[in-house]
Amino acid sequence: MILYTRGNNMKRIIFSVLMLCFGVSLSLFLYVFLEPDNTAIYSADIKNSEEMMLSSVNVDNTDYIYNEIVEKIESGINHFYFYSSNDRTSQYLELNIINPLARSINEEQFDNIAKIDLINIIGNEYAIRDLEAYFGFSNYPVYLTIEINEDGSFLIDNQLEYDETKPFSQTDIKNWMLDNDCWLGPVEEVATPIAQVED
Repeated sequence: MILYTRGNNMKRIIFSVLMLCFGVSLSLFLYVFLEPDNTAIYSADIKNSEEMMLSSVNVDNTDYIYNEIVEKIESGINHFYFYSSNDRTSQYLELNIINPLARSINEEQFDNIAKIDLINIIGNEYAIRDLEAYFGFSNYPVYLTIEINEDGSFLIDNQLEYDETKPFSQTDIKNWMLDNDCWLGPVEEVATPIAQVED
């Protein structure tokens, strides 16, 4: 009789443990499958924050750049140099190529070319893509000639775009300036070769 009670108690304990495991498993199963989809909320929050960031950058920074370009064009400047003051390539070109080129003709800098610093939008891929699509360049630093059409749109012409495989040289920049009538130094006459008389 005592063994029978011990067996019943043991069965009750085993049954209770199994029911407890089943209850925990069922609760966990229901929690996992009925849990609200936080990833959808999270991705919606990311999308909204990206859109807010995009709109604030476009309004605050790229519009500022557009307005600055219009202001420069209206003041008579239509040659532009897009660069970023925190970009190593831009810094190198400024110190080692552009400034020495200006000093070679006794100028501190080329005041007839408007410098547009992209520092406020660098790192924001949306704003960069927006500028690239609008102005037609994919790398910076870049020299451009920009004019305003009668309908208010920009006419982009004569790009000299930086390419890592073929970097700017002083000659490239000077030739671009000569081609666009914005070189401030003397223009060397190109000697016409004398035709050889055949005997």
